[in-house]
Amino acid sequence: MTVPGTLRVDWRESPTLWGPLAWLAAVLWPGFAWTLVFFPPSSLAYALEQDWRVPALLAACIGTAAAMWLVARERRRERTAMTRLGVIARFVVYGAVFSVITPVVWAVINAGTGAWGEPGVLDKLGSASAALFMGGAMIFPSFVIGVSYAVWAGFMVALIAFRPRDRSMRPRIDFSAYPERAPEPEAPPAPKGPLPETAMEAALRPDFV
Repeated sequence: MTVPGTLRVDWRESPTLWGPLAWLAAVLWPGFAWTLVFFPPSSLAYALEQDWRVPALLAACIGTAAAMWLVARERRRERTAMTRLGVIARFVVYGAVFSVITPVVWAVINAGTGAWGEPGVLDKLGSASAALFMGGAMIFPSFVIGVSYAVWAGFMVALIAFRPRDRSMRPRIDFSAYPERAPEPEAPPAPKGPLPETAMEAALRPDFV
């Protein structure tokens, strides 16, 4: 019995077609796609400034493309991530790292831009510390959402962009290359008991009184 997701996979033919389709399906996570459809932002300006789903969706677009590039590079150079489970595992790891780095970078950028626009030194420090505090508070929810997003994205990419390897291309074990096992030596025969004494031996045996 083969565990699902453990068979060797290859890129589907026409990667210029299946790659973008897999990327689009990975980006359209239902947690974002359905909420944006049923609860759209009131305006584009509000979405860019206040709605966290829009920058998260932009980050997902960049992160998914980067994860696909890293998987392709790893498969080409290291000959790893050769199964669907391996591809999903890479996406989860990359998504976790990316979801932690993103709010940190966002907080540093906001701290710099916010402090630049303030007149006094104390105002600069206050604006920078508020931005850093907000970035630190966003790390945990960003991590939870990022890992959930990465599981969906990895599943979509592994399912759409890859196909099972043909049986003719799967490696087979050639048992003829291994030497046959030498037969074990037979155990020595068990020693037999003394034979009964013959009449000649009884006649020649000296009797001591």
